[in-house]
Amino acid sequence: MIKYIDEKMNKVEFPLQGSITYNDINEGHKRILLIAKAIRDVLKKHDIPYSIFFGTVIGAVRHKGFVPWDMDMDFGVFTDYEHTISILKKELPSWLVVLDQSSDPNYCASWAKIVDRYSEFHATTFGGDNIYKYKGLHVDLYNIQETTYNHVCSYRRDEAIAYFERKLKAGTMTVDDY
Repeated sequence: MIKYIDEKMNKVEFPLQGSITYNDINEGHKRILLIAKAIRDVLKKHDIPYSIFFGTVIGAVRHKGFVPWDMDMDFGVFTDYEHTISILKKELPSWLVVLDQSSDPNYCASWAKIVDRYSEFHATTFGGDNIYKYKGLHVDLYNIQETTYNHVCSYRRDEAIAYFERKLKAGTMTVDDY
């Protein structure tokens, strides 16, 4: 169930456990769409090319919106990723934060999340996400780079190794990671 934490209904708690209703999911989707629009506005302002990816594309095509049980969106940017992240950190509204290794040393993914500071999302599928400093509803932001087919496997291997090295360094490696 979504619980609004403050009187202005700005802070929302959204656990994906226990009983959850379609209304709860729809409210979460509305909040995620607000995050996406804020990101889009900054990216357009700076002429940064981007697109939706992964489950977000599936939802848009198959469901004409969100995949009903999906609680994030996936964006990809096609230009200098670090520069894009620095712009977003400076220009996103204050209710959003960029979650990456610089904002949370426990964060281990290679992509950033743009997180709603005023929501709380309890992950069940990826329970390790519950240790992050910012646990709100979010949009994943991926670094999309052109590569050859021959380099895809080595890139994925290198990313996996880097991920586990970050988890070891952060002390967040669990039995589930093996």
